[in-house]
Amino acid sequence: MTLIFAHRGVTDYAPANTLTAFADALSLGIDGIETDVQQTQDGQLVIFHDARLERHTNGYGPVSAHTLAYLQSLVIRNRAQRGRVMTVDELLAFLQQHDFVGILNLELKTHQKIMPQLEARLAAKLLARSWSFTVVISSFSSKRLQRFHKLAPQIDTALLFRFTSWQARWLSRRGIITAWHPKTWWWQRHQQPTKAPVRVWTVNDRSTLTACFEQQVNAVITDRARLAKQLRQQQARH
Repeated sequence: MTLIFAHRGVTDYAPANTLTAFADALSLGIDGIETDVQQTQDGQLVIFHDARLERHTNGYGPVSAHTLAYLQSLVIRNRAQRGRVMTVDELLAFLQQHDFVGILNLELKTHQKIMPQLEARLAAKLLARSWSFTVVISSFSSKRLQRFHKLAPQIDTALLFRFTSWQARWLSRRGIITAWHPKTWWWQRHQQPTKAPVRVWTVNDRSTLTACFEQQVNAVITDRARLAKQLRQQQARH
């Protein structure tokens, strides 16, 4: 069965990457949650997508230029609701408290400067205890993934890519990654020429979601998790 990952939580109503979005994902019974990790000026790990704050908050400037205290004083906006910036610690604790047993996909953002301490701090948090859920670390940066794999080889890793899979093949052969995360159009052209799990992003339209379910791709990462669940149920009945 194709798994469904909620891209930055379920964002039909809640702002992306907020507690409400993740709570909605759990309420939906989602298979996986995909979200984004960045590092603050004072070395804290936060859940936020953009390099800068302006598009989604009432703040200004790069995420990495501000302290955690400043970031958590901001409001994350969308049309209907408000939220605040979460830390990785808060998300891990929330999922554990709610007995989440799916997959948590943490993407290491590449628009920040390469900071070895980001990978070290995240690896230390994840290895400090056992979790009810499985963790997958993804990134567009092969360097970040190699650095993380060296620190925590027991945690699954995946390369994100858009156009070509040569890096994914190279990293797979060396045992550095355990899954491929291609853009939708790459999968449409190549389907699944690898034994590694393939999780396609970001799959939002009905026809592509249906094709992924029919082809039994390992997982889809989607902004439309409710629709994806409906389509998967319909496909399973046929």
